[in-house]
Formats: sequence, C-alpha cells, structure tokens
Amino acid sequence: MPAEMRHVDPMVVEMITSMSSVRNNEEVFFIFGLSYNTLRKVSVGQPIRRSLADRIEERARKLAESDEFSSATAWIMVD
Repeated sequence: MPAEMRHVDPMVVEMITSMSSVRNNEEVFFIFGLSYNTLRKVSVGQPIRRSLADRIEERARKLAESDEFSSATAWIMVD
C-alpha cells in the first residue's frame, strides 16, 4: 500500500455504517465529509488517502464525545 494511503479504524467504520442505517446518507456524508464512493471504500475495508482517513477519524472522535451521537445511536446499543 502506498504511504499516502491507509485504512480507517474498524471502530470508526462500524460507527459510520451504523449511523448510515439510522440516518439518511446525505447527513452521514455531511457529518464525516464523505462522498458516496469513499463511504463504499471505507465500508468494505479499502484504503483511502491518509489525510482523509485522519479527518474522518477525528470527526468520529468528536461525534462520539457529543450528546448527538449518544442519543442517535442509543437504541442500536440496546440489542
């Protein structure tokens, strides 16, 4: 794999894919700064540009710390 490419942390991938099942994709794209193509790559474990992966993981970290994520996904964690 080229040095400028890397995989997104699997925990972040899980967060993104679970959110996309409870919210519309446009909202997920906006929150994480993803395009549909990038969402597909991340979902199947393909590497993406390092700078984009870093940005996605940073947004996921901030979202996980916010009340918005907790309330949006609380029902998912009940199962």
